Amino acid sequence: MNGKVSGGLVQGPMHKPSADGAKVYLNGNPDLNNALSKVEAAGGKVTMPKTHISAEIGHMAFFTDSEGNAVALHSNN
Repeated sequence: MNGKVSGGLVQGPMHKPSADGAKVYLNGNPDLNNALSKVEAAGGKVTMPKTHISAEIGHMAFFTDSEGNAVALHSNN
């Protein structure tokens, strides 16, 4: 295994956007502020700004995408 994860986005009548389901954490390295700065221009809303977790774990943030899904970001810095 190479340690990488892949995935996809799906749209269809069986799939409904939600802010209540599981949060998918996306890699925001090297600094998740880079990704957060683009959220609102793309139609989303930052719901929790960059927040320090710990020196060992790094930082996290939440946003709602343009379809209403709650998404999380993580970065080491």
